[in-house]
Amino acid sequence: MVKPDTIVEAIRESRAQDPRPLSVFWVLVRTGRDDFARDLMRLRGSLALVPHVLRTGGFVDPNSVMNDVADILDRVGDDIRKLDGLRLPGCDGKSLKRCAGA
Repeated sequence: MVKPDTIVEAIRESRAQDPRPLSVFWVLVRTGRDDFARDLMRLRGSLALVPHVLRTGGFVDPNSVMNDVADILDRVGDDIRKLDGLRLPGCDGKSLKRCAGA
């Protein structure tokens, strides 16, 4: 199983090369998902990272993956907006789902 510090470093490297204000990363964790999410939070440092443990259905139909992602963004939107320095151009007053174009 991949370790949280490996994930944080991979995300950090990816974000350093990607100018987009928002990225979504998927990590399959079969057991201890809440502990894994807590470890990500502990290890993130200044990285704008909001872990989310998927507890609902979704991601079954390839044609609706973007809608599934947008639904999660709406659920964690307040946590995303709290991150210092994170600005999503054109998103003020909009749901993250609408901002993401889903």
